[in-house]
Amino acid sequence: MKKIISIFALCAIIVTSLFVLTACDKKPSGGEDVPEIITEDKAAHNSYSVKTVQKGEKPLSYAEWIESLKGESETEPTFTLDEDGFWIINGEKTEYYTVDKEKNPEVGGLVFDLVGGNYEVTGLDEDSASATIIVIPETFKGKSVTRIKGDAFNGTLLETVVIGSNVKEIGYQAFMSCDSLIYVNIPDSVTIIGNSAFESCTALLSITIGDGVTSLYSSFRGCSNLLRVTIGKSVERIETKAFSYCSKLTEIKIPDGVTIIGSEAFSACMSLTTVIIPKSVRVIEKKAFYMCKQIGIVYFEGVLSEWKSMSIATKNDQMTSRPRYYYSEETPTTSGRYWRYVDGVPTAW
Repeated sequence: MKKIISIFALCAIIVTSLFVLTACDKKPSGGEDVPEIITEDKAAHNSYSVKTVQKGEKPLSYAEWIESLKGESETEPTFTLDEDGFWIINGEKTEYYTVDKEKNPEVGGLVFDLVGGNYEVTGLDEDSASATIIVIPETFKGKSVTRIKGDAFNGTLLETVVIGSNVKEIGYQAFMSCDSLIYVNIPDSVTIIGNSAFESCTALLSITIGDGVTSLYSSFRGCSNLLRVTIGKSVERIETKAFSYCSKLTEIKIPDGVTIIGSEAFSACMSLTTVIIPKSVRVIEKKAFYMCKQIGIVYFEGVLSEWKSMSIATKNDQMTSRPRYYYSEETPTTSGRYWRYVDGVPTAW
């Protein structure tokens, strides 16, 4: 059955055995450096990962996914493709669709460098300048892929990025000015997101930062259509201009454990209406919330004395002058502004 699918729709479902950078039917000669062959289970996991990220959800790692497919039976899952290119897993047809790079120029081939015993991704291969989808694997040639090099995909046409669960670092300006980028996952394995890594990714709508990251730099500055941000629970510092000029961001919840909100961290987030600040924050630097004119309520997860002990620098009036509510899990017994969570939503008593 013929299907006419727009490029945008195709990008939402396609996936590939991406990582065979050179098709090879021949046996390698002695000592030849041959790309890793992606087996059916790995290719199906790539398909699953892209589809999951396209839904705005976090994909499981390969090992976690295989275990989920085994279920209580502990039987190894089976993988086959039907004639239309959909994966059949354990005898059931899925929504995961796979095609190879040669048939789909939207799918990008990757270039790798071996550094210190592991691989880093350095960019797209010479035939993939117009790629819109990449899946960065957990391993390449039997070794972990642990880093995305700085400037690796700067200014490319990528729309969907799936990052494997061995990646620890996303380098400086790695995806800067990818103004078609809609979806990207940041797994818990990532501990460093470099300066300007996603700066000016103006199509990015939502981002979930994994629990491995401890500091956020100016990584998402100028993501002007970013609507939702979930910050991982290990972040301790939100540095200078981390989310500045994210002009459509309406709410930010700073996770417990953050101690410093850096200068201009959320400056010019002009749609920001709700701010939730934990009692772990000790310092709010100059202009952290500068030009955030729409802030209506500040929810503080502590009491008045803890708020007063915080160091708040100048040019934060548009945050400090707004109504402030203090957290109380139980019904307050004294007058004042108090709040609690109701089904995960901050709600005034």
